[in-house]
Amino acid sequence: MSGKRFATFLHVRLLGPISILVVAGSIVLCLGRVQAQDSEAELLTLDHAITLALRNNHEIRIAQLAVEKSDDEISAAKTLRLPSVHAYSMVSGNLATNDLKFQNPAHDLFPGLGPFFSLSVERKPTAVIGASVITPLSQQYRIGLLIKLKRLSHDVAQAKLRQQQNETIAQVKKAYYAVQQTQSALISVQAALKSYRELDKITGDYVVQHVALKADQLTVQTRLARAQYEELELSSRLATQKEQLNSLLGRDIGVPFEVAATPEMASFETELTEARKVALEKR
Repeated sequence: MSGKRFATFLHVRLLGPISILVVAGSIVLCLGRVQAQDSEAELLTLDHAITLALRNNHEIRIAQLAVEKSDDEISAAKTLRLPSVHAYSMVSGNLATNDLKFQNPAHDLFPGLGPFFSLSVERKPTAVIGASVITPLSQQYRIGLLIKLKRLSHDVAQAKLRQQQNETIAQVKKAYYAVQQTQSALISVQAALKSYRELDKITGDYVVQHVALKADQLTVQTRLARAQYEELELSSRLATQKEQLNSLLGRDIGVPFEVAATPEMASFETELTEARKVALEKR
Protein backbone atom coordinates (compact mmCIF):
# COMPACT_ATOMS: atom_id res chain seq x y z
CA MET A 1 0.00 0.00 0.00
CA SER A 2 1.48 3.36 -0.99
CA GLY A 3 1.80 6.34 1.34
CA LYS A 4 -0.91 8.28 -0.43
CA ARG A 5 -3.42 5.45 -0.17
CA PHE A 6 -2.49 4.86 3.46
CA ALA A 7 -3.07 8.54 4.29
CA THR A 8 -6.43 8.46 2.59
CA PHE A 9 -7.38 5.33 4.52
CA LEU A 10 -6.43 6.99 7.82
CA HIS A 11 -8.42 10.06 6.88
CA VAL A 12 -11.53 8.01 6.32
CA ARG A 13 -11.00 6.02 9.51
CA LEU A 14 -10.52 9.12 11.63
CA LEU A 15 -13.46 10.92 10.16
CA GLY A 16 -15.82 7.94 10.22
CA PRO A 17 -19.03 9.60 11.47
CA ILE A 18 -18.38 12.72 9.38
CA SER A 19 -17.74 10.69 6.22
CA ILE A 20 -20.96 8.75 6.85
CA LEU A 21 -22.85 12.01 7.08
CA VAL A 22 -21.21 13.30 3.87
CA VAL A 23 -22.11 10.11 2.00
CA ALA A 24 -25.63 10.28 3.39
CA GLY A 25 -25.93 13.87 2.22
CA SER A 26 -24.77 12.87 -1.25
CA ILE A 27 -27.30 10.05 -1.38
CA VAL A 28 -30.08 12.40 -0.27
CA LEU A 29 -29.05 14.94 -2.91
CA CYS A 30 -29.13 12.28 -5.65
CA LEU A 31 -32.48 11.02 -4.45
CA GLY A 32 -33.76 14.58 -4.43
CA ARG A 33 -32.76 14.98 -8.06
CA VAL A 34 -34.39 11.67 -8.94
CA GLN A 35 -37.56 12.73 -7.19
CA ALA A 36 -37.48 16.04 -9.03
CA GLN A 37 -37.24 14.17 -12.32
CA ASP A 38 -39.98 11.75 -11.30
CA SER A 39 -42.25 14.64 -10.40
CA GLU A 40 -42.22 15.62 -14.08
CA ALA A 41 -43.15 12.08 -15.16
CA GLU A 42 -46.60 11.06 -16.31
CA LEU A 43 -49.19 9.72 -13.90
CA LEU A 44 -49.95 6.16 -14.99
CA THR A 45 -53.24 4.69 -13.89
CA LEU A 46 -53.98 0.98 -13.85
CA ASP A 47 -56.60 1.20 -16.61
CA HIS A 48 -54.24 3.15 -18.85
CA ALA A 49 -51.46 0.62 -18.17
CA ILE A 50 -53.74 -2.28 -19.16
CA THR A 51 -54.75 -0.43 -22.35
CA LEU A 52 -51.10 0.13 -23.30
CA ALA A 53 -50.24 -3.50 -22.59
CA LEU A 54 -53.09 -4.84 -24.73
CA ARG A 55 -51.98 -2.61 -27.58
CA ASN A 56 -48.18 -2.80 -27.43
CA ASN A 57 -47.20 -5.94 -25.52
CA HIS A 58 -44.81 -8.09 -27.56
CA GLU A 59 -46.35 -11.44 -26.62
CA ILE A 60 -49.83 -10.19 -27.51
CA ARG A 61 -48.55 -8.86 -30.83
CA ILE A 62 -47.08 -12.29 -31.63
CA ALA A 63 -50.43 -13.95 -30.82
CA GLN A 64 -52.26 -11.42 -33.01
CA LEU A 65 -49.90 -12.15 -35.89
CA ALA A 66 -50.66 -15.87 -35.47
CA VAL A 67 -54.40 -15.12 -35.79
CA GLU A 68 -53.81 -13.03 -38.91
CA LYS A 69 -51.68 -15.81 -40.38
CA SER A 70 -54.49 -18.34 -39.80
CA ASP A 71 -56.92 -15.97 -41.58
CA ASP A 72 -54.63 -15.87 -44.61
CA GLU A 73 -54.34 -19.68 -44.59
CA ILE A 74 -58.15 -20.01 -44.61
CA SER A 75 -58.40 -17.63 -47.55
CA ALA A 76 -55.69 -19.54 -49.40
CA ALA A 77 -57.47 -22.86 -48.76
CA LYS A 78 -60.76 -21.48 -50.12
CA THR A 79 -59.12 -20.59 -53.41
CA LEU A 80 -58.42 -24.30 -54.03
CA ARG A 81 -62.16 -24.81 -54.75
CA LEU A 82 -62.06 -22.41 -57.70
CA PRO A 83 -61.22 -23.60 -61.23
CA SER A 84 -57.69 -23.01 -62.42
CA VAL A 85 -56.94 -21.53 -65.84
CA HIS A 86 -53.75 -22.53 -67.65
CA ALA A 87 -52.59 -20.74 -70.82
CA TYR A 88 -49.63 -21.65 -72.94
CA SER A 89 -48.17 -20.62 -76.30
CA MET A 90 -45.50 -21.95 -78.65
CA VAL A 91 -43.79 -20.09 -81.50
CA SER A 92 -41.41 -21.78 -83.95
CA GLY A 93 -39.55 -20.67 -87.05
CA ASN A 94 -36.33 -21.12 -89.04
CA LEU A 95 -33.46 -19.00 -87.89
CA ALA A 96 -31.36 -19.53 -91.05
CA THR A 97 -32.22 -19.50 -94.77
CA ASN A 98 -32.53 -23.02 -96.24
CA ASP A 99 -31.13 -23.01 -99.79
CA LEU A 100 -30.58 -26.49 -101.19
CA LYS A 101 -28.62 -27.00 -104.44
CA PHE A 102 -29.18 -30.25 -106.34
CA GLN A 103 -27.52 -31.76 -109.42
CA ASN A 104 -29.86 -32.33 -112.33
CA PRO A 105 -29.13 -35.77 -113.77
CA ALA A 106 -31.44 -35.25 -116.74
CA HIS A 107 -30.53 -31.76 -117.76
CA ASP A 108 -30.52 -32.91 -121.41
CA LEU A 109 -34.12 -34.10 -121.23
CA PHE A 110 -35.66 -31.00 -119.64
CA PRO A 111 -34.85 -27.86 -121.53
CA GLY A 112 -34.50 -24.71 -119.53
CA LEU A 113 -32.87 -26.46 -116.61
CA GLY A 114 -29.18 -26.37 -116.21
CA PRO A 115 -26.97 -29.08 -114.84
CA PHE A 116 -27.74 -27.73 -111.30
CA PHE A 117 -30.87 -26.23 -109.71
CA SER A 118 -31.68 -24.96 -106.12
CA LEU A 119 -34.67 -25.06 -103.76
CA SER A 120 -35.33 -22.39 -101.09
CA VAL A 121 -37.77 -22.44 -98.17
CA GLU A 122 -39.17 -19.15 -96.87
CA ARG A 123 -38.69 -18.34 -93.18
CA LYS A 124 -42.24 -18.03 -91.81
CA PRO A 125 -42.82 -18.26 -88.01
CA THR A 126 -45.45 -20.67 -86.72
CA ALA A 127 -47.38 -19.88 -83.48
CA VAL A 128 -49.61 -22.16 -81.42
CA ILE A 129 -51.72 -20.70 -78.55
CA GLY A 130 -53.82 -22.81 -76.21
CA ALA A 131 -55.67 -22.59 -72.89
CA SER A 132 -57.26 -25.02 -70.45
CA VAL A 133 -59.66 -24.72 -67.53
CA ILE A 134 -59.40 -27.36 -64.78
CA THR A 135 -62.03 -27.71 -62.05
CA PRO A 136 -61.13 -29.93 -59.06
CA LEU A 137 -64.46 -31.74 -58.89
CA SER A 138 -63.10 -34.89 -57.30
CA GLN A 139 -61.11 -32.95 -54.67
CA GLN A 140 -63.92 -30.82 -53.24
CA TYR A 141 -64.44 -33.02 -50.20
CA ARG A 142 -60.73 -33.07 -49.39
CA ILE A 143 -60.54 -29.29 -49.83
CA GLY A 144 -63.54 -28.89 -47.50
CA LEU A 145 -61.76 -30.90 -44.81
CA LEU A 146 -58.66 -28.74 -45.27
CA ILE A 147 -60.72 -25.56 -44.80
CA LYS A 148 -62.27 -26.98 -41.62
CA LEU A 149 -58.79 -27.80 -40.33
CA LYS A 150 -57.63 -24.23 -41.01
CA ARG A 151 -60.68 -22.85 -39.21
CA LEU A 152 -59.95 -25.02 -36.19
CA SER A 153 -56.37 -23.69 -36.22
CA HIS A 154 -57.82 -20.18 -36.35
CA ASP A 155 -60.00 -20.89 -33.29
CA VAL A 156 -56.97 -22.24 -31.43
CA ALA A 157 -54.97 -19.11 -32.32
CA GLN A 158 -57.80 -16.90 -31.07
CA ALA A 159 -58.00 -18.88 -27.82
CA LYS A 160 -54.25 -18.46 -27.34
CA LEU A 161 -54.61 -14.73 -27.99
CA ARG A 162 -57.31 -14.41 -25.32
CA GLN A 163 -55.19 -16.46 -22.92
CA GLN A 164 -52.16 -14.25 -23.56
CA GLN A 165 -54.26 -11.12 -23.05
CA ASN A 166 -55.56 -12.41 -19.71
CA GLU A 167 -52.07 -13.43 -18.59
CA THR A 168 -50.67 -10.03 -19.61
CA ILE A 169 -53.42 -8.20 -17.71
CA ALA A 170 -52.66 -10.27 -14.60
CA GLN A 171 -48.92 -9.56 -14.94
CA VAL A 172 -49.55 -5.83 -15.41
CA LYS A 173 -51.76 -5.71 -12.33
CA LYS A 174 -49.18 -7.60 -10.28
CA ALA A 175 -46.35 -5.34 -11.43
CA TYR A 176 -48.44 -2.20 -10.92
CA TYR A 177 -49.41 -3.13 -7.36
CA ALA A 178 -45.79 -4.04 -6.62
CA VAL A 179 -44.72 -0.57 -7.72
CA GLN A 180 -47.44 0.93 -5.53
CA GLN A 181 -46.31 -1.11 -2.53
CA THR A 182 -42.65 -0.22 -2.97
CA GLN A 183 -43.48 3.43 -3.52
CA SER A 184 -45.56 3.54 -0.33
CA ALA A 185 -42.75 1.86 1.62
CA LEU A 186 -40.25 4.34 0.18
CA ILE A 187 -42.40 7.28 1.27
CA SER A 188 -42.65 5.82 4.77
CA VAL A 189 -38.89 5.29 4.98
CA GLN A 190 -38.22 8.82 3.74
CA ALA A 191 -40.49 10.20 6.47
CA ALA A 192 -38.66 8.11 9.08
CA LEU A 193 -35.32 9.25 7.64
CA LYS A 194 -36.33 12.87 8.07
CA SER A 195 -37.23 12.22 11.68
CA TYR A 196 -33.92 10.45 12.32
CA ARG A 197 -31.99 13.39 10.89
CA GLU A 198 -33.73 15.79 13.22
CA LEU A 199 -33.21 13.42 16.13
CA ASP A 200 -29.52 13.08 15.27
CA LYS A 201 -29.16 16.84 15.22
CA ILE A 202 -30.91 17.25 18.57
CA THR A 203 -28.94 14.37 20.13
CA GLY A 204 -25.69 15.93 18.91
CA ASP A 205 -26.59 19.19 20.63
CA TYR A 206 -27.43 17.30 23.82
CA VAL A 207 -24.09 15.50 23.73
CA VAL A 208 -22.28 18.82 23.40
CA GLN A 209 -24.28 20.15 26.33
CA HIS A 210 -23.50 16.95 28.32
CA VAL A 211 -27.21 16.21 28.60
CA ALA A 212 -27.14 12.96 26.60
CA LEU A 213 -24.52 10.25 26.29
CA LYS A 214 -22.36 9.60 23.25
CA ALA A 215 -23.85 6.11 23.08
CA ASP A 216 -27.29 7.62 22.53
CA GLN A 217 -25.99 9.61 19.57
CA LEU A 218 -24.33 6.50 18.12
CA THR A 219 -27.62 4.61 18.44
CA VAL A 220 -29.45 7.35 16.57
CA GLN A 221 -26.75 7.43 13.87
CA THR A 222 -27.00 3.65 13.50
CA ARG A 223 -30.75 3.88 12.97
CA LEU A 224 -30.17 6.76 10.55
CA ALA A 225 -27.69 4.72 8.53
CA ARG A 226 -30.10 1.75 8.50
CA ALA A 227 -32.90 3.99 7.23
CA GLN A 228 -30.59 5.38 4.52
CA TYR A 229 -29.74 1.84 3.45
CA GLU A 230 -33.43 0.90 3.32
CA GLU A 231 -34.15 4.01 1.27
CA LEU A 232 -31.40 3.15 -1.21
CA GLU A 233 -32.59 -0.45 -1.45
CA LEU A 234 -36.22 0.57 -1.99
CA SER A 235 -35.19 3.11 -4.61
CA SER A 236 -33.28 0.43 -6.55
CA ARG A 237 -36.18 -2.00 -6.22
CA LEU A 238 -38.64 0.65 -7.40
CA ALA A 239 -36.50 1.43 -10.46
CA THR A 240 -36.32 -2.28 -11.34
CA GLN A 241 -40.06 -2.75 -10.94
CA LYS A 242 -40.77 0.27 -13.13
CA GLU A 243 -38.51 -1.15 -15.84
CA GLN A 244 -40.36 -4.46 -15.66
CA LEU A 245 -43.71 -2.68 -15.94
CA ASN A 246 -42.49 -0.65 -18.92
CA SER A 247 -41.38 -3.88 -20.58
CA LEU A 248 -44.85 -5.37 -20.08
CA LEU A 249 -46.38 -2.24 -21.60
CA GLY A 250 -44.25 -2.72 -24.71
CA ARG A 251 -42.33 0.54 -24.48
CA ASP A 252 -38.83 1.67 -23.58
CA ILE A 253 -37.85 0.60 -20.08
CA GLY A 254 -36.47 4.06 -19.31
CA VAL A 255 -39.78 5.91 -19.72
CA PRO A 256 -40.41 7.77 -16.42
CA PHE A 257 -43.83 7.53 -14.81
CA GLU A 258 -45.57 7.68 -11.46
CA VAL A 259 -48.30 5.31 -10.33
CA ALA A 260 -51.49 6.58 -8.78
CA ALA A 261 -51.77 6.36 -5.02
CA THR A 262 -53.84 3.55 -3.55
CA PRO A 263 -57.38 4.84 -2.94
CA GLU A 264 -58.81 4.56 0.52
CA MET A 265 -61.32 1.80 1.14
CA ALA A 266 -64.84 3.17 0.84
CA SER A 267 -67.22 1.82 3.44
CA PHE A 268 -70.76 1.08 2.31
CA GLU A 269 -73.67 -0.86 3.61
CA THR A 270 -75.65 -3.20 1.42
CA GLU A 271 -77.64 -6.38 1.66
CA LEU A 272 -76.12 -9.75 0.79
CA THR A 273 -78.69 -10.53 -1.93
CA GLU A 274 -78.15 -7.20 -3.68
CA ALA A 275 -74.38 -7.53 -3.41
CA ARG A 276 -74.50 -10.97 -5.07
CA LYS A 277 -76.67 -9.57 -7.87
CA VAL A 278 -74.26 -6.70 -8.55
CA ALA A 279 -71.28 -9.06 -8.45
CA LEU A 280 -72.84 -11.42 -10.99
CA GLU A 281 -73.74 -8.56 -13.31
CA LYS A 282 -70.33 -6.89 -13.27
CA ARG A 283 -68.08 -9.91 -13.05
